[in-house]
Amino acid sequence: MVLPGHLAGGYLATRAVLAIFHPALTASQSTWMLILGTISGDLPDIDVAIFSFTHLIGSKTAKKQHRSYVTHTPIFWLAVSAAAALIGLAASSAFILTLSAVILAGSWSHLLFDSIEYGVRWLWPFSDRSYALRYPPESESAHRRGSIAYYWEFISKAYFKNLTSYAEILVTLAAIWLLVSR
Repeated sequence: MVLPGHLAGGYLATRAVLAIFHPALTASQSTWMLILGTISGDLPDIDVAIFSFTHLIGSKTAKKQHRSYVTHTPIFWLAVSAAAALIGLAASSAFILTLSAVILAGSWSHLLFDSIEYGVRWLWPFSDRSYALRYPPESESAHRRGSIAYYWEFISKAYFKNLTSYAEILVTLAAIWLLVSR
Protein backbone atom coordinates (compact mmCIF):
# COMPACT_ATOMS: atom_id res chain seq x y z
CA MET A 1 0.00 0.00 0.00
CA VAL A 2 1.19 3.51 -0.68
CA LEU A 3 0.81 6.79 1.21
CA PRO A 4 -2.87 7.62 0.49
CA GLY A 5 -4.08 4.22 1.66
CA HIS A 6 -2.01 4.26 4.84
CA LEU A 7 -3.20 7.78 5.67
CA ALA A 8 -6.81 6.73 5.04
CA GLY A 9 -6.27 3.68 7.26
CA GLY A 10 -4.90 5.91 10.02
CA TYR A 11 -7.91 8.21 9.71
CA LEU A 12 -10.38 5.31 9.90
CA ALA A 13 -8.52 3.79 12.87
CA THR A 14 -8.62 7.15 14.66
CA ARG A 15 -12.33 7.53 14.00
CA ALA A 16 -12.83 4.05 15.47
CA VAL A 17 -10.80 4.87 18.62
CA LEU A 18 -12.77 8.09 19.14
CA ALA A 19 -16.10 6.30 18.59
CA ILE A 20 -15.26 3.42 20.95
CA PHE A 21 -13.67 5.33 23.84
CA HIS A 22 -15.47 8.71 23.66
CA PRO A 23 -12.51 10.54 25.25
CA ALA A 24 -13.09 13.84 27.03
CA LEU A 25 -11.47 16.04 24.37
CA THR A 26 -12.26 19.56 23.25
CA ALA A 27 -13.28 20.13 19.62
CA SER A 28 -9.79 21.44 18.89
CA GLN A 29 -8.17 18.40 20.53
CA SER A 30 -10.43 16.06 18.55
CA THR A 31 -9.37 17.77 15.33
CA TRP A 32 -5.71 17.43 16.27
CA MET A 33 -6.31 13.80 17.19
CA LEU A 34 -7.73 13.15 13.72
CA ILE A 35 -4.71 14.84 12.13
CA LEU A 36 -2.18 12.96 14.28
CA GLY A 37 -4.09 9.71 13.85
CA THR A 38 -4.12 10.08 10.09
CA ILE A 39 -0.35 10.58 10.16
CA SER A 40 0.04 7.57 12.48
CA GLY A 41 -1.26 5.39 9.66
CA ASP A 42 2.00 5.96 7.82
CA LEU A 43 4.41 6.06 10.80
CA PRO A 44 5.84 2.57 10.19
CA ASP A 45 7.18 3.89 6.88
CA ILE A 46 9.61 6.24 8.64
CA ASP A 47 12.09 3.50 7.85
CA VAL A 48 11.88 4.43 4.16
CA ALA A 49 14.29 7.30 4.85
CA ILE A 50 16.88 4.96 6.38
CA PHE A 51 16.33 2.39 3.63
CA SER A 52 16.70 4.95 0.85
CA PHE A 53 19.79 6.54 2.41
CA THR A 54 21.61 3.22 2.91
CA HIS A 55 20.89 2.29 -0.71
CA LEU A 56 21.91 5.74 -1.94
CA ILE A 57 25.34 5.52 -0.34
CA GLY A 58 25.72 1.86 -1.32
CA SER A 59 26.03 0.65 2.26
CA LYS A 60 26.84 -3.02 2.76
CA THR A 61 24.26 -3.06 5.57
CA ALA A 62 21.44 -1.95 3.24
CA LYS A 63 18.42 -4.21 3.60
CA LYS A 64 16.51 -5.76 0.70
CA GLN A 65 13.29 -3.97 1.59
CA HIS A 66 12.30 -1.22 3.99
CA ARG A 67 9.83 -3.48 5.83
CA SER A 68 12.84 -5.25 7.38
CA TYR A 69 13.38 -2.51 9.96
CA VAL A 70 12.01 -2.55 13.52
CA THR A 71 9.45 0.16 12.70
CA HIS A 72 7.58 -2.46 10.69
CA THR A 73 7.00 -4.70 13.71
CA PRO A 74 3.93 -4.67 15.97
CA ILE A 75 5.98 -4.86 19.17
CA PHE A 76 7.74 -1.59 18.31
CA TRP A 77 4.43 0.31 18.06
CA LEU A 78 3.07 -1.47 21.13
CA ALA A 79 6.11 -0.19 23.06
CA VAL A 80 5.75 3.36 21.66
CA SER A 81 2.05 3.39 22.54
CA ALA A 82 2.67 1.96 26.01
CA ALA A 83 5.27 4.66 26.69
CA ALA A 84 2.83 7.35 25.54
CA ALA A 85 0.10 5.82 27.73
CA LEU A 86 2.39 5.91 30.77
CA ILE A 87 3.14 9.57 30.09
CA GLY A 88 -0.59 10.24 29.69
CA LEU A 89 -1.36 8.51 32.98
CA ALA A 90 1.43 10.37 34.81
CA ALA A 91 0.21 13.69 33.40
CA SER A 92 -3.50 12.80 33.84
CA SER A 93 -3.95 13.81 30.20
CA ALA A 94 -6.92 12.45 28.27
CA PHE A 95 -5.31 13.82 25.11
CA ILE A 96 -2.05 11.88 25.54
CA LEU A 97 -3.88 8.72 26.63
CA THR A 98 -6.08 8.91 23.55
CA LEU A 99 -3.05 9.65 21.40
CA SER A 100 -1.40 6.46 22.66
CA ALA A 101 -4.43 4.43 21.51
CA VAL A 102 -4.52 6.30 18.20
CA ILE A 103 -0.82 5.66 17.53
CA LEU A 104 -1.35 1.96 18.20
CA ALA A 105 -4.48 1.75 16.03
CA GLY A 106 -3.01 3.79 13.17
CA SER A 107 0.35 2.03 13.07
CA TRP A 108 -1.26 -1.40 13.30
CA SER A 109 -3.68 -0.49 10.49
CA HIS A 110 -0.53 0.10 8.43
CA LEU A 111 0.85 -3.30 9.41
CA LEU A 112 -2.46 -5.01 8.62
CA PHE A 113 -2.53 -3.49 5.15
CA ASP A 114 1.11 -4.45 4.57
CA SER A 115 0.12 -8.00 5.58
CA ILE A 116 -2.11 -8.33 2.53
CA GLU A 117 0.76 -8.80 0.06
CA TYR A 118 4.03 -7.47 1.43
CA GLY A 119 4.47 -9.29 4.71
CA VAL A 120 4.98 -8.16 8.30
CA ARG A 121 7.11 -9.78 10.99
CA TRP A 122 4.24 -10.19 13.45
CA LEU A 123 6.21 -12.45 15.80
CA TRP A 124 9.44 -10.41 15.89
CA PRO A 125 11.72 -10.59 17.97
CA PHE A 126 10.86 -14.29 18.37
CA SER A 127 10.85 -14.93 14.63
CA ASP A 128 12.06 -13.06 11.54
CA ARG A 129 9.40 -14.66 9.35
CA SER A 130 7.09 -12.28 7.50
CA TYR A 131 3.41 -13.12 7.24
CA ALA A 132 1.17 -12.11 4.35
CA LEU A 133 -2.07 -13.34 2.83
CA ARG A 134 -0.20 -13.75 -0.45
CA TYR A 135 3.09 -12.63 -1.98
CA PRO A 136 2.90 -11.25 -5.52
CA PRO A 137 5.85 -11.97 -7.81
CA GLU A 138 8.68 -9.46 -7.49
CA SER A 139 8.85 -7.01 -10.35
CA GLU A 140 12.07 -6.57 -12.27
CA SER A 141 13.49 -3.07 -12.43
CA ALA A 142 16.48 -1.42 -14.00
CA HIS A 143 16.38 1.20 -11.23
CA ARG A 144 18.12 1.04 -7.86
CA ARG A 145 15.82 -0.35 -5.16
CA GLY A 146 14.72 2.46 -2.86
CA SER A 147 15.03 5.16 -5.52
CA ILE A 148 12.13 7.37 -6.58
CA ALA A 149 12.46 5.96 -10.11
CA TYR A 150 12.08 2.43 -8.71
CA TYR A 151 8.88 3.34 -6.83
CA TRP A 152 7.47 5.24 -9.80
CA GLU A 153 8.08 2.23 -12.03
CA PHE A 154 6.51 -0.07 -9.42
CA ILE A 155 3.37 2.06 -9.15
CA SER A 156 3.00 2.57 -12.89
CA LYS A 157 3.67 -1.05 -13.95
CA ALA A 158 3.02 -3.46 -11.08
CA TYR A 159 0.98 -1.84 -8.31
CA PHE A 160 -2.44 -1.97 -9.96
CA LYS A 161 -1.97 -5.67 -10.68
CA ASN A 162 -1.89 -6.33 -6.92
CA LEU A 163 -4.78 -6.99 -4.55
CA THR A 164 -3.51 -4.26 -2.23
CA SER A 165 -4.32 -1.50 -4.72
CA TYR A 166 -8.01 -2.39 -4.63
CA ALA A 167 -8.04 -2.53 -0.82
CA GLU A 168 -6.37 0.88 -0.82
CA ILE A 169 -9.01 2.35 -3.12
CA LEU A 170 -11.83 1.03 -0.89
CA VAL A 171 -10.20 2.30 2.32
CA THR A 172 -9.49 5.70 0.79
CA LEU A 173 -13.07 6.06 -0.48
CA ALA A 174 -14.42 5.04 2.95
CA ALA A 175 -12.21 7.64 4.67
CA ILE A 176 -13.27 10.36 2.22
CA TRP A 177 -16.93 9.44 2.71
CA LEU A 178 -16.59 9.64 6.52
CA LEU A 179 -14.69 12.91 6.30
CA VAL A 180 -17.28 14.51 4.03
CA SER A 181 -20.28 13.18 5.97
CA ARG A 182 -18.83 14.30 9.32
